[in-house]
Amino acid sequence: MSETIKGNKPWVARDAPGEKEGKEEEIKLQALIDNTAQGIFNYLKEIENKREIYKERWIWELLQNALDSAPEGGNIKIKIIKNDNKLIFNHNGRPFKPEEVAHLIYHGSTKKEQDVGKFGTGFLVTHLLSKEVNVKGIRRDGEELKKFEFKLDRNGTSSDDIKELMEKTWTEYQNSLEPLDNLPEYTAQFEYSLDETSLNTVVEGIDRLIKIVPYILVFNDKLSSIKISDETRELKFELIEETSESGCIIKRVKEESDGSSPIFHELCMVKDNDVEIAIKIRRKECNSYEIELGEDIPKIFIAFPLFGTHDLPFPVVVNSKKFEPTERRDGIFLGKGKTEDIIKNKELFEKATDLFIKLISDSNRWENVHALLSLQKPPNKDWLDQEWYTQLLRELIDKIRDIRIVKTESGCLHYTDAYFPAIDPLEEEKLEKLWELCYKFTVYKDRIPTKDVAFEWAGIIEGWKTLGLDLSDRQITIEKVAAEVESSGSLQNLKNKLSSDANELEILNEFYKLLIEGGKVALLDQKNILPDQNGNFKKKLYLFRDEKIDETLKNISSELGIDVRGQLLHLGISNDVQNLLNSKTQDEVLTQVINKVKQPFLSDRYLQANIELFNWLLENGKFEYLEGYPILSCKEKIFTQLSKKERVLAPTEIWDEKARMYADIFPQDLIFSSDYLKKISQKDKWDKLKDFILTEPIYYEAEKIGGEELALLSGEILEEDKEHETIDPVELSKIAFLEVRDKGIVDTIRKSKDKARKFLGFLFDYVVENDNHWSNSVEVKCKCGSQHKIYASSWLGTLKDRAWVPLRRDKSEKPNSQTLASIIKAEKSLLEKCKQDKPLLLLNRLNISISELMMEVAAEDENIRVELDKAMGALFSIFMTNPSRLNQIAQLAQSDPK
Repeated sequence: MSETIKGNKPWVARDAPGEKEGKEEEIKLQALIDNTAQGIFNYLKEIENKREIYKERWIWELLQNALDSAPEGGNIKIKIIKNDNKLIFNHNGRPFKPEEVAHLIYHGSTKKEQDVGKFGTGFLVTHLLSKEVNVKGIRRDGEELKKFEFKLDRNGTSSDDIKELMEKTWTEYQNSLEPLDNLPEYTAQFEYSLDETSLNTVVEGIDRLIKIVPYILVFNDKLSSIKISDETRELKFELIEETSESGCIIKRVKEESDGSSPIFHELCMVKDNDVEIAIKIRRKECNSYEIELGEDIPKIFIAFPLFGTHDLPFPVVVNSKKFEPTERRDGIFLGKGKTEDIIKNKELFEKATDLFIKLISDSNRWENVHALLSLQKPPNKDWLDQEWYTQLLRELIDKIRDIRIVKTESGCLHYTDAYFPAIDPLEEEKLEKLWELCYKFTVYKDRIPTKDVAFEWAGIIEGWKTLGLDLSDRQITIEKVAAEVESSGSLQNLKNKLSSDANELEILNEFYKLLIEGGKVALLDQKNILPDQNGNFKKKLYLFRDEKIDETLKNISSELGIDVRGQLLHLGISNDVQNLLNSKTQDEVLTQVINKVKQPFLSDRYLQANIELFNWLLENGKFEYLEGYPILSCKEKIFTQLSKKERVLAPTEIWDEKARMYADIFPQDLIFSSDYLKKISQKDKWDKLKDFILTEPIYYEAEKIGGEELALLSGEILEEDKEHETIDPVELSKIAFLEVRDKGIVDTIRKSKDKARKFLGFLFDYVVENDNHWSNSVEVKCKCGSQHKIYASSWLGTLKDRAWVPLRRDKSEKPNSQTLASIIKAEKSLLEKCKQDKPLLLLNRLNISISELMMEVAAEDENIRVELDKAMGALFSIFMTNPSRLNQIAQLAQSDPK
C-alpha cells in the first residue's frame, strides 16, 4: 500500500484517477468510517455492560497481538508492568506495518489465517481498562524505520464522537512520525491509566496470567519469555528446555523471582499436526512423574486460553490453532449443527482423545494418572452439544479400560478389575473409614485403590456415572458391605472372609458406626447383618438388647429349646447399635423359661435344664417363680408341681439318717428326686426353700387347735355346750403327708401290714427321738375359758383317731393292743422296741397298754390268754404297791428265760 496522506482522509491515494472517481472514494471511505465508529461505539458499550464476561480477556488479547507480530524465525519477549495506577504492556515484535497502525486506530484486522488475532474486536476489549491508551511503536516503511506515539482515545459518548476522536488520533499519529536508526529492545508499548475498577481487573488478570504462563509458553514456540512486575514483585518466565520421551515432549519453563531460587515448571505434551495436549508434571525418582492439577485452568487453547472452558470436563489442556472460537472467545463451536466449523472442531477434539490415550498408555510412568480422570457430565454451554460430548467421554473411558490405571497395594489394575469404595454423600473422612473397612476383606484388599487415592477415585467413579455409565458393580457401598456381611451368615464365616489380623467384632462395629453416620440405619432392618449371641446374623427386628441377662439362664433356656441367645444382640456390638434395639430383661427371659419348664417332658436335656434352673432360682433368690415349678419326684417319670399349699420333701439324702430308711412309706411323687443333689448338695440351700420344701419328715407349724383335735391332743372330755379353740396359735409337730388322701401314709399303711410295721419302726426309731412335742404336755388357753394340757403333736391325734392298723384286705382299725399285736408279733425287733422307754411312752399316749399288747402277742389261743390273765392278775395283786419290784422280776426273767 502506498503511503497515506496526512490529514483526515488516510485511505485516499495520491494518484486518484479523476475528480469524479475521487469523490466516489470519499463517499465510500466516509461510509466505512461512519460504520466503524458506530461499530466501535456499540462494542465498547456492550463490553462495559458485560464487564464480568469480558474482563478476563484483555490480557490474552494483548498477548495474541504480540504473538502475531513475531518476526520470521524470531521470538517474542513480553514485558508487563503494573505501577501504581498504570499498566504498561511491551513486546519486541516486528515493527508495525502502516495498515496495522490504521486498523489499530480505525478498528479492524489485518489478520492472516495463521494469526491468532490482530487488532479486531479483541483489542477493543482492552478498553475495559481505560478508554485512553497511550501507544508507542515503530513503523517500517520499506527499509525505513519510524517511531510514533499517540493517544488512542475512545471516550466518545456517541458514534460521532468516536469518529471525531479517530480522526484526531490519526492526525496525532501522523504528526508523531520520526525517523529511527536502530530498533529499541521493545518495539511496541501500550499504556493504560487505571481507575479503581480497572485496577482490580488488572490485578485479577495478572494473577490469572501468572498461573497459566507455563501453558502459554509451551503452546507458543514464538514466545520466548514473559516478564511481569508490579509494586511487590518482578517475575520472569522463560522456556528453557525441550526433550522427547517415549512419544511425549517434555518442556521446562523457568520462573525467576527477585530474591528467590528459580522454580521449574514441567509440562508433558503429545501432539500431531493439528492438535496438541499438555499436562503439568513433577519429575519423581526412577523416571516417573506426578501429575499436577491446576485450579481453573482453561481446557481449550487457541494459542491462548479460552476462558469459559475451565469447567469443561476433559483430562488435559487441548490446544489447536485450527479451532474455530466463538465470537466471545469463551469456547469453540461444538454445537449440534453440521456447519464446517462445528465438524472441524469436533474432529480436532476427537483427535485429542486419541492423544490422551497415547499419553497415559504407559501407566508405570505416572504416579497419579487417575488425577486426569475426573470426567463428568458437561455443564450447559450454548456452544456445546452435550449429547455428543457425553458420548465422546464415554468412548474415552471405554478406551481407558485397557490401561492399568488403578494403583492398588499389589500393583496396578484395569479399572474393570478394581473395586472402588463409595459413600453418599461423598465425604473424605467417611470414605476413608469405608476404605479401611474394605481393606480388611480379603476379596477387596488387593483390588481397591491405595488409601491415599481412594477418595479421588470415589469422585471419579461418581463423575463417570453422570455420563450414563453403569459402574455399580465396581463400587463398594455401605450396602455392598452389608450384603457381604449378610452372605456370611455367621461371625465365623465372616471371620473367614477377613484378613488374618482382623477382629470380626471390631470390623462390625466400625461398619455399624459408618452405617449410622451415613444415615443407613434402615439397613439394620432390611438385612441380616446383626449378630445374635450365637454368632448368627439377623435383622434388627428380631433382636433385643441384652439387659445383663445371666449367662447360666441363657444356657438353661437353650437346653429347654428356647434360643434366648438367638434373640439377643451380641454383647460385643457397640452401644451405638445396642441403643437402637428394644431391650429384653432377665425377668422377661425368666418368665419365658419358666413357662417352658412348666411343660415337662422326659429327656435328659429337659431334666438337666430343670435342675439347673431350680438351682439358679435358689441361688438368685427368685423364690416367687417356684410356685407351680415341676420337679422330678422319686416316683419314676413323675413330675410334681411345687406349691406353698402342699410342701414336698427334699431328697432323702438331705433327711436325718434314721429317717432315710423309711422313705418308702411316704408318697414317692412328693419327694424330690436325688438327681437334684448333683447341683444342690448343701442342706442350708434346701433350708432356704422352707415355703415349698420340707427338709425332714417331721416339721412344725403354728395353728389354732379346736374341736375334736383339741380333745384328742388333751385326752379330756370337753363340755359340748361350749366353744373350744385355742386362743393363740400353737406350734404343732407334724409328720409329712400323714393324712394326704389316697397316697398319704395313713392310706398307704392301712392297706399293708409290711408298711404298717415299717411305719411303727419309723415312729420308734425316728419320730419319738426327734420330736419332743408329743412327750411333754403344754397348757393352752381355750375359748371356753379353761386351760387345757395338750401334747402338741398333730400326728399323735391322727394316730389315735384314724383306723390305720391293717387287719385284713380292705379292713383296718384304730390302734389298740389287739390290732397292733397283729402286726408287731411278726417282727421281733418291733416287739423289743416296744419295751424301750420312748416307744413305751408313745404306746401309752396312744392309750395302748404294753402289758395287754404283750399278752396279745403271746396268747396263741384262748386258753393261753386265760392262763396269762390269771398269772398277770396274781402278779399285779402281789406287787401292786411295789411296781419297781415287779420290774426287777421282769428283768430277771428276761435275762434267764429258763
